[in-house]
Amino acid sequence: MLKIKIKNKNLYLTFSPSLIEGGVMVNVYEKKKLLFDMGFPGAPDIEELKQELKIALFCPQSFEAQKLKENKKAFNQDFYLLGDLFNPSLFGWAMIKKN
Repeated sequence: MLKIKIKNKNLYLTFSPSLIEGGVMVNVYEKKKLLFDMGFPGAPDIEELKQELKIALFCPQSFEAQKLKENKKAFNQDFYLLGDLFNPSLFGWAMIKKN
């Protein structure tokens, strides 16, 4: 557990491996209360982590907006991938090959 102070707030950070290969999950606590968690594609730089924490703590609207944009981008990528998998022409091709 890492203790970090940002604008008179003592935060405690725990790090754990993420589901993404090489990713890191950071859980942010204030005393024993979990405030939020953050995911990074790799080990975050401490200065980058401090900036992300400041944004998340003191500008929650922009932090949430950023997360929504990231989630939308990931959703669109997955959705288009599913669309390619269930493309009607692909089903037609499979049916022709089957018969």
